[in-house]
Amino acid sequence: MLEFFCLAIILRKKKKKRKYYRPLTILQRHPSYVRNVKFSPDGSKIVLCSNKTVKILDTASEKKTGILKGHSDIVNDAQFSPDGNMVVSCSDDKTIILWNESSRKKTTELRGHEEAVTTVQFSSDGKTILSSSHDQTIRIWDVHSGQKVVILEQFNNITYAQFSPNNQQIISVSDNRPIEIWDVTKREIILTLGKNTRHERKAKFSSNSRLVVSSKTKKYYYGMRYQEKK
Repeated sequence: MLEFFCLAIILRKKKKKRKYYRPLTILQRHPSYVRNVKFSPDGSKIVLCSNKTVKILDTASEKKTGILKGHSDIVNDAQFSPDGNMVVSCSDDKTIILWNESSRKKTTELRGHEEAVTTVQFSSDGKTILSSSHDQTIRIWDVHSGQKVVILEQFNNITYAQFSPNNQQIISVSDNRPIEIWDVTKREIILTLGKNTRHERKAKFSSNSRLVVSSKTKKYYYGMRYQEKK
């Protein structure tokens, strides 16, 4: 049995002393919306999604070192593999593409989602890929074979999904539903978090998989802790 704790922190309009940070540098100015940006595992590169392309930037030189072209619609998410040798991306064109980081060439295209693919993530061991989609499914893919190994079905558009650090659970955010935690082995929802679901955007596990933090479009966020009762 699972026990759930929730703490809401609301940003109120009060005059308080806050610590502000200045940008270290502006790497590039983009004429269009940047949908996602992430560091490589060693911090030497940045991958970002803009329009139908994935761009790779060098953090030392602050210059663009590569453009990955292959999607036919808006790219929603991209990430380096844990060893930094691959990049995975997903798009409104319903596809997921694996790229060789050094050659900047497409190695594998994963097809199966029937609507836009909203998020994509490598597992911590780099062996599988997690994807979520507006087709109301979460899918786990084998990196080596490119085949689907797990399909988790929902009843709403899934806007975000993420592995737990130990790859045993998945957290998902959907339209008009609570945040849900899935057991990968059982392939079922084991816990729902929160009640006000209209404005949920993203949710992430802590490094020990015991805490969850979520963001909303409103001016507050949630910190959540769950644990299994003995």
